Amino acid sequence: MSDLSLPVWSLYPDWTDGVLETLEFLSTVAESPSAIEQRRGLRLTPRQYFEYSYILKGPLRTYFDMLTMRAGGSAVYVPVWHDVELLPYTHVAGSTVLSIEVTYTEFMNCNVVMLGGPHDYELVEIVGRADTLVTLTSGTINEWPKGTRVVPLKKCKLDQQPSTVRRTEDIHVARVKFCSVEPNRTDAASPLNTFGSQYILEEDPNEVEDLTYNYERVMSLLDNTTGLPVFTDVTGRILQQFAWWRRGRQEHHRLRGLFYALDGRRVPVWVPTIYRDFEPVYPLGAGDLAIDVRRCGYTNLGGPGPQREYILIQTLSGNRHYRKITDSVILDNNTERLFLDSAVGEDIPLNRLNRISFLVLCRLDQDTVEFHHHTATRGMTTTTATFRSAAAKPGIENLFEVPPGALPASVCLSDFDWYVHTLPGLGGTRAQRVPRQLDTYGHYYEISGNSYNIYSQNGVLLNNYTTTQLWAAINEHYGSDVVGTNLQPGIFMSPLRQGKYVLAYSVGQTAPGNFDKWWTLLEPQPDGSLVVKGAVRHRNLTGPPYTNGIAVMDVFSDDTVILVQTYGYVGSYYAVLQAVPTINDFLSGEYEGGIIQTTMLAPIGAHNLSLYLFALVTNNQNAGFGFRLPGNGRDVFYIYINRNYMDHCVAGNGFVPPEIRDVIRPVYPFGAMLKIGLGDLGDFDALQAMHVPTGIYRGRATDPYTIDNPSWLDENGAAAIPFLDEHTFLSDGTVGGGDVYSSQVSTQLRSNGHFWCVFVMTGRDDSVHRGPPGFPAFPVYAKVRLFDYDPTTEIAVQIGEHTCVLHDAGDGPAVNVTALAHDLYLIAEVAETADSATVVLYGPLYRTTFCRFSLVEE
Repeated sequence: MSDLSLPVWSLYPDWTDGVLETLEFLSTVAESPSAIEQRRGLRLTPRQYFEYSYILKGPLRTYFDMLTMRAGGSAVYVPVWHDVELLPYTHVAGSTVLSIEVTYTEFMNCNVVMLGGPHDYELVEIVGRADTLVTLTSGTINEWPKGTRVVPLKKCKLDQQPSTVRRTEDIHVARVKFCSVEPNRTDAASPLNTFGSQYILEEDPNEVEDLTYNYERVMSLLDNTTGLPVFTDVTGRILQQFAWWRRGRQEHHRLRGLFYALDGRRVPVWVPTIYRDFEPVYPLGAGDLAIDVRRCGYTNLGGPGPQREYILIQTLSGNRHYRKITDSVILDNNTERLFLDSAVGEDIPLNRLNRISFLVLCRLDQDTVEFHHHTATRGMTTTTATFRSAAAKPGIENLFEVPPGALPASVCLSDFDWYVHTLPGLGGTRAQRVPRQLDTYGHYYEISGNSYNIYSQNGVLLNNYTTTQLWAAINEHYGSDVVGTNLQPGIFMSPLRQGKYVLAYSVGQTAPGNFDKWWTLLEPQPDGSLVVKGAVRHRNLTGPPYTNGIAVMDVFSDDTVILVQTYGYVGSYYAVLQAVPTINDFLSGEYEGGIIQTTMLAPIGAHNLSLYLFALVTNNQNAGFGFRLPGNGRDVFYIYINRNYMDHCVAGNGFVPPEIRDVIRPVYPFGAMLKIGLGDLGDFDALQAMHVPTGIYRGRATDPYTIDNPSWLDENGAAAIPFLDEHTFLSDGTVGGGDVYSSQVSTQLRSNGHFWCVFVMTGRDDSVHRGPPGFPAFPVYAKVRLFDYDPTTEIAVQIGEHTCVLHDAGDGPAVNVTALAHDLYLIAEVAETADSATVVLYGPLYRTTFCRFSLVEE
């Protein structure tokens, strides 16, 4: 929650000289005698400074004086004036939404907003954003007329005390510089594409003003003072200046994304010289593997070599072709020929050619970038930067560190966000089943008695969905009263198909001696409402599912049978996979004319494995015991058995699967991955026509289980399971405690057809070990292992593992050891780009953008 009690430096600046915003990254550069560099970024986000000019008269001058004297040494809110918006119409008191344009602005990164002017203003807090509006945590106190200024606020301190000039007894002039004291993240995406193994700069500079282009030489001197000194030429460098004029918010935002991606001096990038280094004498053909150019001494001086072998061919229409010169020859007194590694790729007449420039591998020469906002960002922003080239060494494009997607100095992001809604019963009810994923709008589903609360990701309660709503929606879908009147309280809901749908379970009765078990497919809406897309029922009296143990496994296709992890018989101790029709069956109404059979896959792997599998296990809040993935021509069910469950499955403990106790644990005491083939699950009719071998219900058995540890590989190709870092303290790696990777493994489909599998270990025992009795020590750590699973081979390869801070003191309400149980069953989602994968951990109480993995092969 933001502190809205801080004073606001609400004075409107003088725009005569514009507003200066500075981003200050921090990096270290270590250079070897051969001019090879090692660079490290030292800040997760840059420091941000704002410099405003003021011409103040009368009461405003006094107000400036009071602000400086009373708040000059403490934190204040400073308006980000270059992103100011005006209300398009009057907003009445109590408004929870402000209609303003927020795309490409700091409204996307600031949580506090000011409405009004220097004296009469109101602070509000943002919880949700869309392109043309922001949603507030609470309604506005005042009515604000059309044209009222709305400005995002940054928490800042004065960088130094103001120095002012007195013009008259009423007027003084001041220039004030503020430094942000909060993380300065950006939503601006990197505009950098890649060429080869490095980023490439495609932001052409403004060429109205002169740009500097300087040469630098690195020499090695050996001088013993008695003989002649020996000079050795190490390398040559260039320092090239770029200047940009950007008009409009989108262009400004793109420029901001560029500098965040370059991270000061840390990240290398190909930079064109923006000279016409070569002048072709003939038009270029798409299939040409050579270019004839006016003779310029290139061949005479050695031809292609380090930092003078890659080129940019740029057309007037903006097309860019990157090529490597492999050789060159002199044709005659006026012409030489350049041989390319691949064809030009486009027919380019000379009158459509902009230039052919050398590409030089560079980095920024400074950690500080200044944005000069001449007007608000709808207008003009200018900035300059100087790029320093890497050493001219053979293969420097592979030696110059940090390829695309390489990470900041710390791969840990640890960006914690507490859900805003009130949380009674902190240590109890919220440790229930965690949704296996959010819905497609990012809405979060939290059980609340006999209903579900549906929250936005910013904690805004959108809907309290009750069984009464569900029964009415089913009747409306059928067009008649099909659910009857003897309706049982309670509802279970879980997002499905990567959140595109929600599957709900409820119980009614229309026939004596039996209960109707309803499965309803719902489609979530942006406002938190749900639309019924189909509903089916099966009947039994004492049969499954038993809601003390139920977890819906996600599906990755609309035409595969849905499986629900549950317990199948009276007593709730025999694990089964209950089968529900496919999504397409729901959508088509295939089974809405009658009643489907109670259908399941059982036993799972073996009779003695299904018996008591994960039944009544302490802290099995998700009531789940495995995960489903597509395999090679079949579906596969995986069960990860961690060290704690292995230790639980010993003689003398109740509710223990005999197969684990007597067969698996003696051979694999530190953990195992069980693999169980499910066969073809594309036809629900075929499945419900069979009879399970262990009872009266329909369905069939799964394939026998196998131990699949050898198919889960680490980065070196060795078996990663068992995870030998279980029962170690995450804070220092020493042996002890009972922290293990959760058996609730998160899975997610990738764009290449593979799947992410994320294992999460929370350092609960580590936190308790470091803290006083009854209280955890902060920070609380967690560790994730990220695997890439290939369904064609049914092999998973670990991408990496990271230990980072899950949450720290002050991240949320004070917690005790009981409340820390919420951390045990976190759900992971992966945000993937071309070169990185960011893991976000979700719990019932919070989410943490946890860490980032590089997907670029070193």
